[in-house]
Parts: sequence; structure tokens; C-alpha cells
Amino acid sequence: MLVSRLSFLLACSTVCTTAGFLFYIEKAQAQTLPVGIAQTAQTLQPTVEKKSAQEKKTAQAAARTVQQDDTAKGKPTGQETVSIKPGLANTPERVTVTAHLDRARSELQPDTGATVYRFDRKALETIPGGDNTPLNQVLLQAPGVAQDSYGQIHVRGDHNEVQFRLDGVQLPEGLNVFGQALMTRFADSMSLTTGALPSEFGFLQAAVVDITTKNGTTNAGGNASIYGGARDYFFPSLQYGGHQGKWDYFATADFVHDRVGIENTTKSFNAVHDLSNQYHFLGHLRYTADENTRISFIAGVSNAEYQLPNNPGQQTQFAEPSYTGSNLAQKLDGSVDSSSLNEHQKQITDFAILALQKEIGAFSLQSSVFTRYSSLRYSPDELGDLVYNGIAQRAARSIFSTGTQHDVTWHAAKDHTVRFGFQ
Repeated sequence: MLVSRLSFLLACSTVCTTAGFLFYIEKAQAQTLPVGIAQTAQTLQPTVEKKSAQEKKTAQAAARTVQQDDTAKGKPTGQETVSIKPGLANTPERVTVTAHLDRARSELQPDTGATVYRFDRKALETIPGGDNTPLNQVLLQAPGVAQDSYGQIHVRGDHNEVQFRLDGVQLPEGLNVFGQALMTRFADSMSLTTGALPSEFGFLQAAVVDITTKNGTTNAGGNASIYGGARDYFFPSLQYGGHQGKWDYFATADFVHDRVGIENTTKSFNAVHDLSNQYHFLGHLRYTADENTRISFIAGVSNAEYQLPNNPGQQTQFAEPSYTGSNLAQKLDGSVDSSSLNEHQKQITDFAILALQKEIGAFSLQSSVFTRYSSLRYSPDELGDLVYNGIAQRAARSIFSTGTQHDVTWHAAKDHTVRFGFQ
């Protein structure tokens, strides 16, 4: 009995010492260790061999470093410094934690009874244009999605009843009329959920577009690109991401210059008065406190200016101008030319999301605060609109929305999950 107990204690001591040594070596960076650690490493060599090959190499490298420093530098016995630079050995742990929390967040959104079309990173990269493809063009790949002449998408024939989400957090509705405030470049992946939507998404929703934003862990480093084409299409973009310790950061910005900002109203190759300049930015900052806790902050800006395209040869509905100073071009017979109308529209969208994700036993939750500012300003051609429409009215609208969203998932049993929340 005494021999058995001694054997048990010896085995426990050996395992604990080995585990402590490996953990210390893995996490150490310019830490102070006893010189005798080399002999300890040699003594524990049989146990280390049972570990992975990478851990074995790390332990041997640390032991050699201590022995060489002790011999070459002639430092006094007792203490020695071992420096291990962080490298790829730390990456698997970071990716594992990120994937674990990303999977838990995706489980907060049910798709029971609905139809989900998913676009992963590979699918987004293989679409013609890749990340440079407008978001509405990507969504057109899914069945039941159509696009109008203004660049808005319609799912199953509904009118603009599409809810957009970033990392599972709803964005309030804005005032965008032309194009999209969000860009494909923001997305690491995305999904389109339609059909019989769960009650979580609310009423009057034809579809839900959920964008999983890029992060600095899977998109480390910088990238600059220029994409262009016919009709003066010019699309430069920048992105940069990385992670340091428990922090993860990513940012991307782009500029779009296009001579066909809205659908061409003529049969000619070049549209008349249809220039568009757009600016977009997205920043993503995350702090992973531990393997079950993460705080995320997302902020974005969209600024778009559009010329409203003209359709030459239109008939006036009211009296033509006869006074000097008209900005409208006139034909030889004195009538005005509708191709010289000058109407503009400017759209601005700013948004921010702060979210806390936490796992507590069988419970997984995400609490978030979101805000969005959206404005629209229409500048008419005063005289031209009077001639053709009888009214020349400026439009200036803005909306500021803020709110909270709370989602909880309870894994009550192996085959039973309960979800609840409010916003």
C-alpha cells in the first residue's frame, strides 16, 4: 500500500512539474529562470516526448539556450534569462478562441423554418470583382432577389423591407435611396435569410442580411488595391488589421468614382449627368478578456453624392423660361434642353455598435448598444424643375436612431435549445 501511494505521488509530481514547465516556456518572454532548468528538462525528457513534436522542440531549444548562455557568457549561477519571441505558436490559440466565440454568436440567431443563403470568404473572393463588387450585386446571386434602377434590392417582390445586421446586431433603417451604405469589402462572410423568418427578426421583414465583419486575426497585415474600368470607374481601397495580446483591430476605407452612379436613362453607352462619388469606412476593435468574454466595437461612415441622370428630348409641362440668366441650355427654336438639367442628391450614414458577448455555463448571450445617423439632401434644378414638373423643392431629411439589443441562448439539453431576448 505504501509503495502504491509513493508511486502515485511520484507520478503526480512528475506530471505537474512537466505541465508547469511547458506552460512557463510557452508563455515566457524575457522571464528569469533558474539555471538548473536545463537539468530538469533533461530529467523530464521521457514525459516531454509524449507531448506534441512542437512542444518537444520548444523545450529542447530552451534547454540549449540556457546551457549556451551559461557557458559562453560566463554569468553567475543561480539565474538565467530565456527569451522566446512570440510567433506562430501563439496563433492557433487565438484562432481557436475567436472561432469559439464566433460560433457561439452565430447560434444566437435561429434559422428554423427559414431559407438561408450563405456567402463564405471563398464565395466572395470568386465572384467577379471580388471584394470590389457592390453589395447589391453580391446579393443578386441568391434566388428571389431583384434590383431596381436606384440600386436598391427587393426580396420576393417586397419594397425595401430588408434588415441589415453587423455581427448579429441590427442596424436601424436609414434614408438611403441610391445604392448601399455597406460594402462587400467589410464582410468576411455574409448570409441572406428569407422565407418564414423567426420572431426574433420582427415583423414586416422580407429578408435579413447578416454581415460577419472582417477582423485582425484572420486578416492580419495591410492591403492596398486599385480597381477600375470603363466610364471612368475608379475604385481605390485600403485595409489594415492585426492583433496584439488580447486586442484585435481592423479598418478598411475606399473611394468610388463612377460615371454611371444610377442606371443609365438613355440607350447610349455614356450616361448624361450621372456622376457618383462615394466614400466608405469601417473600423472594428475587439477585446477578448478570456475564452468566454469578448467586447466589440464597430464604427462606419458612408458619404455618397449622386448626379441625377438626365433624359434628353423631354417635353416641358409648363411655360418655358424667357428671361436672361437661365442655366438651362436652349435649342435653336428657344426651347429648353432637358439634357442640361442639374439635380443632385447627397446621402450620409454614420453608425456605431458596442457589444458584449459572454458565455456562462449553458447560457450564451450578447448585449449591444447601437446608433445610426442618416441624412438625405436633394438639390433641384430650380428653373428646370419648374419647367418640367411645376415645382422645384429642396429636400433635407435626417434621422437619428439608437437602441439596445439583447439575445440569450440556453442549451437546456443536448437536443433542446431555448432562445429569448428583447430590443
